[in-house]
Amino acid sequence: MTRPARRRDDPIRGGPVLQAILNTLYLREFARRKIFFRRLRMPPVFCTVWDRILVSHAIRRYARLFVQDWETSLREAEHGVNAVRHMIELARIHGIPDQGLELELDTFTILLAARKYFFEPFTPDRARELERLKEAYATKYKQRYRVRLDFKRTRLKKHHFRLLHLLLFRERRGYRLIDHVLALRLLPLAYPVIAFAIRRLMPKSLREQAMGADVLFR
Repeated sequence: MTRPARRRDDPIRGGPVLQAILNTLYLREFARRKIFFRRLRMPPVFCTVWDRILVSHAIRRYARLFVQDWETSLREAEHGVNAVRHMIELARIHGIPDQGLELELDTFTILLAARKYFFEPFTPDRARELERLKEAYATKYKQRYRVRLDFKRTRLKKHHFRLLHLLLFRERRGYRLIDHVLALRLLPLAYPVIAFAIRRLMPKSLREQAMGADVLFR
């Protein structure tokens, strides 16, 4: 017998939860692309790493490099948050415990605020709103994502990110000639310089991950 949680017509765990995940946890325009760096494919989820939500000026530049249709990305995140609200309403109508749905709503609300920071003009109010959401989220839940905010402007400009993308990233599984020369041979030799640059240029939140960002360059 099929478990209710896996039925497509389940009013709680069917369409709304799928839409919430696809529209909010994933940045769809980015997730559709197969982007490889050295031997790894870049994860399709965006600004969530392990148990953390990362929001920084560097990630803002990165998002703007890969996503062209900012308005659609914002609408998708708003639809995702609304889908969770709809799930909560359905749970109450059907007498189903909504344990976990409030956590999901608050998590996706932070992701929506992050996306607004990525794709809308920056204002101090935007940063303060994210700080407020982070503080309330940490106070309300013991088991949750850890939210890391870093609004300090990165020294890397948009054209630096674009150049790095052209040199180091590819959108096919097989290696290009430049990958054999630069990514696989020269990067490991230049690791001491790269490690120093990571410490200077990358947000602290990225350097503290369970698998440090510098591991990708070894």
